[in-house]
Amino acid sequence: MRQGWIPIRRIADVTNGGTPGPAELNWDGAIPWATPVDLGRYNGHTLLSTERSVTAAGVADGTPVVPERVVLLSTRAPIGYSVITREPTAFNQGCKGLRLCSSEHDPRFLRYAVESSLGELKSRGSGTTFPEVNANAVAATAIPWKESEEQRQIADYLDRETAEIDAFIRDQELLESMVRERYLADLEHHVTLGPILPIRRLRPIRSSGVSVNAAGRPAVGEEPGVLKTGAVSKGYLDLEENKAVLEEAEVQRLATPLVEDRVLVNRANTPALVGSAAYVSASRDDRFLSDKLWQIDFDASNKYIAYAMRSRMYLEQARLRSVGASASMQNLSYEDFLSVQLHVPGRQEQEEAVRHLDVGEGINQTLFADVNRAVALAKERRAALISAAVTGQIDVTAHHKPAAEQLEDDLAEAR
Repeated sequence: MRQGWIPIRRIADVTNGGTPGPAELNWDGAIPWATPVDLGRYNGHTLLSTERSVTAAGVADGTPVVPERVVLLSTRAPIGYSVITREPTAFNQGCKGLRLCSSEHDPRFLRYAVESSLGELKSRGSGTTFPEVNANAVAATAIPWKESEEQRQIADYLDRETAEIDAFIRDQELLESMVRERYLADLEHHVTLGPILPIRRLRPIRSSGVSVNAAGRPAVGEEPGVLKTGAVSKGYLDLEENKAVLEEAEVQRLATPLVEDRVLVNRANTPALVGSAAYVSASRDDRFLSDKLWQIDFDASNKYIAYAMRSRMYLEQARLRSVGASASMQNLSYEDFLSVQLHVPGRQEQEEAVRHLDVGEGINQTLFADVNRAVALAKERRAALISAAVTGQIDVTAHHKPAAEQLEDDLAEAR
């Protein structure tokens, strides 16, 4: 054990979460019930609200309650979100409660210390469907630890400095959101002109992929990869959204590579994303369709059609035509897809719309790349600052340049 580091079990009790039964008397009560989704919404801060709540009967039926000022940690899907409760809170089995054994210790410092040890915590995860850390593994995870007064000093310092970095990240994300909304409004204008036709009138020629066994990582180098549905869900083709196909027998089953000047359509996804599409600008003989993707050639400008499939008109029709046993996963049949209607002007008007939208797309992609780099750097600086403070590498009582100013200097240097 490194000097000054102790396992969590030495300073906190680790409590498993649980889920009450579906009976109505268990739900919609006065007690917040947290899941990893709720923790993700308030990650790094105080838990202000939860999507669901439980009653006293629900607590008795299988979910624990921790008091205020307790750290809740997500331990699966994903591992590592952490918040501090502000009132008695129940939580499900995707979370663990870390309750300090002594009231003299500061739960804010515990939360920061756990965040600084996420690498070790995640390494303790196991499971086939998704990694999960059990209570014993959490309790055995080592974190840096200080005396009570120093804990408060470090927590006060980090509260102040990370708040500035978090504000910077929010500003960047707001900028991206505003630019995206403005561009989508412009896109709506350029793809809602001309006569309305069902897709079948565009004489589409479709090819489909197949389901194969693939690795849990993207393809590297010349490895073949099968595209995931996420490859088209952003409105553009993201080739990093793939899974490597490593077994020779599975490689032989791959049937449909990417072909230039085609439209990829996602036939199965969440209700908000089912039917999403992306344009294929270049052929690839190492990236293949899965069985949930269609590759289509239309009797029209394929790029215009890809843009039109980002419109509210198209997406709403696709959503209404999708069906599925699960609310989180819907399917769009090809016959129903063919009945979806689009505005389809003449070929010359299609090409003019594409030229205009391409310019905006290029500008936006450059801006989004800059924003993503800035946000990534901000998150790296935040994590480094937390690690340095909780391990004593910096004197939090000394005068330092504010973290946000240092971040701006780093960004200027990176440019």
